[in-house]
Amino acid sequence: MLESRETELLKKNEALKKENHSLRKRLDSLASGSVDQKDFSTYGALKPGSKVAIVKGINDARTPDIEPLDYEAKELPLTHMRIIWVVVSLLVLFLYFNRIYRTVETSDDVL
Repeated sequence: MLESRETELLKKNEALKKENHSLRKRLDSLASGSVDQKDFSTYGALKPGSKVAIVKGINDARTPDIEPLDYEAKELPLTHMRIIWVVVSLLVLFLYFNRIYRTVETSDDVL
């Protein structure tokens, strides 16, 4: 099992060495200024004096302008927020004291 793992790692190591060698060779050629036609086409670059043809297709047709929907955030005035806060607070207090009253009332019945 260890031998097969070792051979597998050695193969990967050799493949990485070959890839490293080819990448260094390419880097050296690019650093010296020599660029292949393959590199030009791969990266979308053009040689000086080249001509470009632009072909328009069916998908280039202009779509009619659609007005965007107005999703403007609506803000409540501060006075409304205060009223809502007071109502919610009173409701919470009512429920709290009602619960206390019920527990006291049930405990009186037990005695």
